[in-house]
Amino acid sequence: MLVIEVSPAEIRRSVAEYYEAFLQTMTENERACPWLFRHGAEQFVEELYGSSAACDLSGSDVVSLGCGNPLAMAMLTPGECVLDLGCGLGLDCILAARQVGATGFVIGVELARGMIERAAATGRLLGLANLGFLRATMEMVPLVSASVDVVISNCAANLVPDKRALFDEVRRLLRPGGRFVFCDIVAENEPSTDLRRDLRRWAGCVSGAQTPAAYCDLLQRAGLVDVRLVEAGGAEGIVERPLGAPKLMVAMLAGRRPETDRPVVQPQNPSIQQSGGTGH
Repeated sequence: MLVIEVSPAEIRRSVAEYYEAFLQTMTENERACPWLFRHGAEQFVEELYGSSAACDLSGSDVVSLGCGNPLAMAMLTPGECVLDLGCGLGLDCILAARQVGATGFVIGVELARGMIERAAATGRLLGLANLGFLRATMEMVPLVSASVDVVISNCAANLVPDKRALFDEVRRLLRPGGRFVFCDIVAENEPSTDLRRDLRRWAGCVSGAQTPAAYCDLLQRAGLVDVRLVEAGGAEGIVERPLGAPKLMVAMLAGRRPETDRPVVQPQNPSIQQSGGTGH
């Protein structure tokens, strides 16, 4: 069982502040040397997503803050509705919007205000009318139950203090038979109590990491089925591993909501910040 002695609100606030500060530093680096920044961003995108995706995003200055490529397993098709939890600067959202086409729709959820604003601006720059963003926590997404076909997340679930609530929310939002794909950081062993208390390491994707077994157990307890985990390799170069931390790995996790299961509660449907044009 995951025991945390700092409050979930403290963790969320610390993580949001960290990424707001990261965005500010990134913006300053862009201004200082735009060509070098853009070249480095394109190189990383090409490594994770392939040369075609890098070419599609050329000139947009969008960067990946993830640890893998959830779209590789998501197998999106035209017309699907996709939800990206912890969407950051919106790279996966943008690529997903291209894959689902004009008849589909993609919604990005992010808590850091600056990230959401920049992601929406990038969507507008690229002319994507089937893309919108919500500022919300990943554990309480203000969308109608059973409203999305696919949930993706890229190196964000580890940042959530209440993962059971997160996975319950994934099940609630998916349509019966809908699927999820997460890329995330997992730990060989449970992080120590001291690490669990370290707010800075929460933002660094260390303190909130779960073991593969614990991760899969939480997904199954949430009522998700066909849960499978594929280890994608070590996290060196992606996550800084502090002294005393367990070995960290990048993993891909996938599964689906059953075709039939217990009734779910439907919260109010909110407005979505559009990146351009009109959507669902």
